[in-house]
Amino acid sequence: MKEQLTYRVNDKGLPPPEQSRIIRDYHKKHIDKRITMTLDDSMKRTTKQNSWLHKIVNMITEFERETAKDSGDVLYYQISDERVKLNIKEKYLGWEEIDGQKRLRRTSNLNTLQMNELWEALQIEYAPLGLYLPDPNEKTDDKDNL
Repeated sequence: MKEQLTYRVNDKGLPPPEQSRIIRDYHKKHIDKRITMTLDDSMKRTTKQNSWLHKIVNMITEFERETAKDSGDVLYYQISDERVKLNIKEKYLGWEEIDGQKRLRRTSNLNTLQMNELWEALQIEYAPLGLYLPDPNEKTDDKDNL
């Protein structure tokens, strides 16, 4: 059985009473049994990072489409946000096994650090090609954060 609890630790260093009760009850049900507990303080990607990812995918799509069109590739119109995102996932996120099947890792499962690492990898790839990808915290032309 897998169970996940998400909570904020109080100023005394303890979980809230309800989560504390759940933990105690779980331990009482599993006396003399081996359990594995995973503690994780990483944060899921932020809404700003999610918006940034969509903007970056669109920027890469437009860049690759224009590059292909300028080089005479008659299939430039097939370059789409969906294909670019798929390529990014294959190249940078890789595969995971879920229920016995290999599937691409989902961007929605990335934490804030992993999103920053993805941005850095994309910057390294596209900067030499002439595409500047802004930082997620950078102000854009329309005075909005990404």
